[in-house]
Amino acid sequence: MSFQPLLIKFSVPFFQGGSRLKPWGTITPLHSSGASHD
Repeated sequence: MSFQPLLIKFSVPFFQGGSRLKPWGTITPLHSSGASHD
């Protein structure tokens, strides 16, 4: 279970840096609404 929070810690900066790819849009549609214009 310890790998779950680790994934989040890595996915957060990783997705932020690759916002142009917008991979989080498929995983977290919540952010897509606010980061869609980012």
